[in-house]
Amino acid sequence: MTPPLSATAEIVLPHRSEMAAVIASLPDALLWHDDTADLVAVSGDTGWPERVRAHINAGARGILLVDPVAISVEEFDAIEAHRDVVVVIEWPFVADAALSLVAAPSDVRMPPGDLIECRMVVPVHTRLERTLVGHLAFSRGALGAGIASARTLEWSEHGYTVLARMADGRRCLLTAAATGTQPPHASVRFVAERGEIEFTVPDADVERAARLSVSTSHGVALVPIVHERAHRAP
Repeated sequence: MTPPLSATAEIVLPHRSEMAAVIASLPDALLWHDDTADLVAVSGDTGWPERVRAHINAGARGILLVDPVAISVEEFDAIEAHRDVVVVIEWPFVADAALSLVAAPSDVRMPPGDLIECRMVVPVHTRLERTLVGHLAFSRGALGAGIASARTLEWSEHGYTVLARMADGRRCLLTAAATGTQPPHASVRFVAERGEIEFTVPDADVERAARLSVSTSHGVALVPIVHERAHRAP
């Protein structure tokens, strides 16, 4: 029998008090610890590279990095040197397994020249430069390709608009809105002459599954989501 792994989370992480209960509900493969552990959830706030290295030096065998701010290439290389330690990065909305349904939609084929819209709705006073880092990760997961180039069209405290070119040649419009009139969510929309595909991931706290709809001249159809809900994915 494989010995159980211990798990913990930094005190600054939201919902930390609930994590011990979640770990306790799982099979005996994981055991909750309040201090050092094999698996550590680390906040991605400023200074996270130093904290990740500290946990690794303390014996951590795996790191779950939650919503990290951007860092320099040199800082990233210093972490990558620890190749024997698994580091999993969690951004809001990106962990939903239903993203795999969007990367290669089977119901409607969109010509490569058509514009794709990728949208984030976040709370007021959100640090939008941090939102953009997660936005790029979300677009990669939803579209199956990274961003090759990007140009900012508009940026303010209320949101931004960025025109991007995907590595596979497709164009993508990245937009974000910081507002209190809508619940936080992320969505991606393919718009073409013969149809439209829209995929929406709600905030993990609402514990709802993602929504994928396909619109054609015959109407709107919902694609069944058989994957785990986003709040449980990490």
